[in-house]
Amino acid sequence: RAVGAAPVAQDTPEARRLLLGPLSSLDIPALRDDRIIVIDDPLALLPTTRLADFAKQLGDRLEALAR
Repeated sequence: RAVGAAPVAQDTPEARRLLLGPLSSLDIPALRDDRIIVIDDPLALLPTTRLADFAKQLGDRLEALAR
């Protein structure tokens, strides 16, 4: 997504698959079992303080998948 654009809701498996584009058609267990994480932040991997936000989001989502 573009910098400044609002994030897309990811509250359903279909919404998460939509963000994956062509990857969503692959027949892999993670997709079948809805065990995917999409972090939709265009600044997430820049070497700035945003990287800490990315790490927090990733940790929270991985923890949720582990439950």
